[in-house]
Amino acid sequence: MLTDALIDRHGRYLQDEDICKIFTDICIPLAGDRMKDLLEACSEPDIRAEEIWIELEMCISLIFKPFLHHLKRLLTINDEFAGIWVSMLGVMTLLLGEDMSPEEDGDELTRERLLWTTKELGSEHLRNAILVLAACGILKSPDAGEISALTWNSIDDMAFCQKYVGDWKDAVTPAADDSNGEIAVV
Repeated sequence: MLTDALIDRHGRYLQDEDICKIFTDICIPLAGDRMKDLLEACSEPDIRAEEIWIELEMCISLIFKPFLHHLKRLLTINDEFAGIWVSMLGVMTLLLGEDMSPEEDGDELTRERLLWTTKELGSEHLRNAILVLAACGILKSPDAGEISALTWNSIDDMAFCQKYVGDWKDAVTPAADDSNGEIAVV
């Protein structure tokens, strides 16, 4: 519901500073704390896997949907944007810090399948945000500025994403065309 309230037509009436406060004081801490609790609950023997997965999906959406929806407005406040983005990366490191492989046996939603599916969902949302930030000119190669360096360093700590990082970097880093000296956009 909070996600919907931030991205529906009423969200446009919020001041830029208020949107930043909502992210820094509500959305990111709430989602991060709840994700931590849910990930800990996954280790319990009598987990309700489907309910946990739904809540984890809501936490991921609470971070990324309003972020992408209000990105242009967030970018107008540089100092706040960097703090919000770094906080989002911190929450995603909590989820994506450990690698795992998909479980192939059966159709039952086991703890392992729940975690793997949630990590895939989280990495997809992260990838989308990275591509949007690259399209806005904010995110570039790892050595192209503070936001880029912080982003790629954080992603390097996300073991689950290591299989995707090369493709993500290729997508945001212009490849040089040696034949005519022009830069090709990937």
